[in-house]
Amino acid sequence: MAAKQEMVEDYALRYVPTSFRKPWYSIFNSANGATTALVGLTYAGGLAMTYGTVDALIVLSLAVIAIGIVGYYLASRAAESGLDCDLMTRGSGYGFLGSAVTSLLYSANYLLFFAFEGDIMAAPIHYYFSGIPMYLIYLVIGLVFVPLTWYGVTLINRLEWILTPLYMVGLVLLLGSAIPHLSNLSWLTFVPRHPVNPTAGPPLLQGAATIFGGLTLATQSGDLARFVDAKQRTLAGWTLGPITAFLGNFVFATLGIYIAFAFGNTNPGLTIVKSLGFIGLLMVMITQTRVNILNGYFGSLAFSNFFARVLKFAPGRQWWVVLTVGLSTILMELNVLAHIQTVFVVLGMFMVSWIATIVSDMSINRALGLRPHEFEYKRSHLYALNPVGIISLILAMGTGLLLVFGVAGPMGFTVAPFVALTIGVVAPVALAALTRGKYYISPARDHFEASLGTDSFVECATCATQYEVRDSVYCPYHEAPLCSVCCATDKSCGEVCKTQSQSALVAFESSVEVEK
Repeated sequence: MAAKQEMVEDYALRYVPTSFRKPWYSIFNSANGATTALVGLTYAGGLAMTYGTVDALIVLSLAVIAIGIVGYYLASRAAESGLDCDLMTRGSGYGFLGSAVTSLLYSANYLLFFAFEGDIMAAPIHYYFSGIPMYLIYLVIGLVFVPLTWYGVTLINRLEWILTPLYMVGLVLLLGSAIPHLSNLSWLTFVPRHPVNPTAGPPLLQGAATIFGGLTLATQSGDLARFVDAKQRTLAGWTLGPITAFLGNFVFATLGIYIAFAFGNTNPGLTIVKSLGFIGLLMVMITQTRVNILNGYFGSLAFSNFFARVLKFAPGRQWWVVLTVGLSTILMELNVLAHIQTVFVVLGMFMVSWIATIVSDMSINRALGLRPHEFEYKRSHLYALNPVGIISLILAMGTGLLLVFGVAGPMGFTVAPFVALTIGVVAPVALAALTRGKYYISPARDHFEASLGTDSFVECATCATQYEVRDSVYCPYHEAPLCSVCCATDKSCGEVCKTQSQSALVAFESSVEVEK
């Protein structure tokens, strides 16, 4: 029963045990759904139309470098620790409750992406079946994705194996129909007749400011890589980092530019249907299904983490799928796709600030010994709030948003993400040094792993399920072991573990029965 429940839960709030790990190529296939997202093709086509093709290709190359590096780092660390980006954030400068803020913003990120992709899916359906009102199409799209996302990465992986070959066939047909429309290379030298606002900086710089919203691809890599065997963490880093970034942010993005010029439309969903008819409609359904099951899944992970920490409420990851899809459907009704580039800049402000702070903490602070080496995530082992990450995020994101909203004019809007990136890297180092790493680990934490061994299993006193010791804590309030999720959602304990003396904890631990 517990195994079936975790298949649905997908270890949304806990460490992924060795028994649930998969080979790197299996997870790489799941991640590839995001690389073919039509919103990426839409973004690339709009980028070229706005700034010119040469500048767009340079921007996309920069995106590959930035997202590839971050993706490699997050994916390799996730495979090493078995934790997703939300769980790693807890011990990377934010604390147990402090990281809830990033979970909420992270979930908003996937709500927007689900809405973008859903809107692109809805347009060709309405074009082909014009008698069906858009609001009804949006509603049906939302309802369909609830069961598709319910079973997490297990079902996602199976669907990707089925849908990827079908998508590639459709892609070949699309290219065949596009070549007669644009058989020369004139699209590579396109320069817009009406240049962008020169007071906002060079076109290349303005275009580069929009790439940070794409850092979502890097965090997806981390969230999926936790399922990879820890021995394959380097392979996971390369395949889910640079290779995935190259495929999504250059290969398929360049295809988006070509399609935009060949058909004169930056919405590839409509273009595909107009050129291929019903086969094109099927192709859009396939590719958007591949990506939106990931958006719904990642959104449910973020909501699970947020509500478990703030409200101590954990009904199961699958139930947050309903909330994710429901809110995304409302956003589709509000036509967020019309504001995609502006949303990407604002969204990128959060992503660059958050990722800069945790990567800086994981790498620089870890190397300098300003933080513990391990990635702690359990409630009883963490302070509720750690000023290192929280203050850094406020400084980076706050400064960036002030620039976005015009305090320094058009140029300030352009440089905002770069300023946020700089602050996000520097501030955690300064604050960790200032606080001497005091707020990372609770001084009264238990020593389960050291005393019982990481390969041991203990039964949780609350849910009566056996978990690895590394995913368990000893609770002096219940006088019994608890799994990390039951510990996180306990409303009655008053966190007495954080005031309990070390001698008492040692006495409790010595009486624990374990199974090897």
